[in-house]
Amino acid sequence: MGNTPELSAARLNVLASPLFPVSRTDGSVHRLTLPAILAGLLTEASPISGFLGQTVEQRSHWHRFMVRCAAKALRSLGLGTHAVSHMPTDQLAAHISSALADASGTHSAWDLVPDDPLHPGFLQTPVTGGKTPAEAGYKQRAIAELTALIGSKEFERKSQSARYLLAHEVVYGLIEYQSGVIFGGRGNYETTLTPSRSGKGSGVPFMALEFDDAPGLTFQWGVQTLLDDWDYIRDECGLKGETWAIWAEPWDGADSLPASRLDPAFIPYARMIRLSTPDSSGRFEHFLFRASKTSRVTDHTEGAVFGDPFTPLFPNPKHDDQFKVRGVMDRGFDYSEVVELLGFGTRGRPSRSVQAFYQDAESLSRSAVSVHFEGVAFEQGKTLGFHRRRIPLPVDKLGALSFAEPDPFRKVHTDMLERLSDVKRILRSAARIALHGEPRPKKGDDALVALASTPLDDWADHGGRYVAFFFEAARQEADGSSDWIILWVEQLCAQGREAFDAILPGLPTPGAQRMARQASALNYLDMKLRRYLRQNRGAETNEPATTEAAG
Repeated sequence: MGNTPELSAARLNVLASPLFPVSRTDGSVHRLTLPAILAGLLTEASPISGFLGQTVEQRSHWHRFMVRCAAKALRSLGLGTHAVSHMPTDQLAAHISSALADASGTHSAWDLVPDDPLHPGFLQTPVTGGKTPAEAGYKQRAIAELTALIGSKEFERKSQSARYLLAHEVVYGLIEYQSGVIFGGRGNYETTLTPSRSGKGSGVPFMALEFDDAPGLTFQWGVQTLLDDWDYIRDECGLKGETWAIWAEPWDGADSLPASRLDPAFIPYARMIRLSTPDSSGRFEHFLFRASKTSRVTDHTEGAVFGDPFTPLFPNPKHDDQFKVRGVMDRGFDYSEVVELLGFGTRGRPSRSVQAFYQDAESLSRSAVSVHFEGVAFEQGKTLGFHRRRIPLPVDKLGALSFAEPDPFRKVHTDMLERLSDVKRILRSAARIALHGEPRPKKGDDALVALASTPLDDWADHGGRYVAFFFEAARQEADGSSDWIILWVEQLCAQGREAFDAILPGLPTPGAQRMARQASALNYLDMKLRRYLRQNRGAETNEPATTEAAG
């Protein structure tokens, strides 16, 4: 590893080395060990605002990893988040370091580059059979693969985009690679929390409660949720074992670890890799990989329900009384998905992080709370895109509603989405008139036509407008009033007209017909919006109304 003191073995241990450049809320940057980060977040003694060198796609995996580490340490210490909140940070960090070393069986299991391949490294299983990695079939791979949303097609980040990584970047990459990336070449498949290895919805979802501008409180909430669920995870999810650091156990790539042997806060682990020694400047350029078609952990629930506080659930189509994890869909977190995942649709169930918030009456008094969604969508090895959405919760309205009676929520959600879709169809039809003189679809015009309706989605999304209106509408619906429908349609029509005015000059209309087609498109749009608004007003006065939104 070279002769510089910065690269000694102790300096490359995740528990002992200040590897991580961390920015604080006062603008300063400090290098901290993992235990120091966890202790700082648990005590809020040194407010952390970000982690330098971390890609946006790695943040949810890092947060999940930190929560699991902290929960395991506090459980081992017999303490909760409140009990340690006023403990001296250095003292708490030392306790956490000892607890995590004990949980992995050895302090050296946190070395980035172990001296002996028969010993585990950080998220690197020991080589079996007394062999060197080469003898055991490990092949050299570019370190850039640890930074890529790997898929056989449609890479989000090309595999050669990073020629080298520094130690802290390697840690983030390892965590993403072991817990999030579903496919990275032949024989490199699912992670422990992956719903399925192929088909739509294959990515690992992330759904967390977020206290705005309070990263420590957000972190503490996730940790305490996992601690509170500990007995449930053991008794109901079947994780009754003591194996926490899965990577510390030998694995030949042929046998799976029974889920019953897992600790409730286990660290997800999926792939057989070993890091190569960095150069004299501390830069990692390669790692060693061995293919395996066998899952590291047996998914005994047919859906990867392992008690994770950040995975939302859906009904298992094979078992009516069972829920399972559904991965990130290719459409991302649109509002039909958001409302389902928030628990106000007909099927979805929120993550435990969010459910716990609903159940905590004291927290409903907070005015700045959001739900953070994140995940990568995959389909049969293809990377379909990275999606994230942050939804502010109108907590002032939560306390007035009963979550045990979902009917008002479901009706409002269905009606709001239907009307949003109707107005978007009107906009698209008007755009087609501007493009080729008639409202009917023509082959190849989808991308241009979408320009007319996308701004309406953006308007609904801005500042959590859709969800805020949704909660207020549900309150009115529960009180027996449907006045909200008129207001919603009026807002949609007004914003739709404004959005169309903005995009119309940019639509490629033939020059000789440009003014006539634009005038026709505007006349059509105004006529359809007036009629649609009149229809909805008529519906609220019990007059018959039919939807003519499609044009």
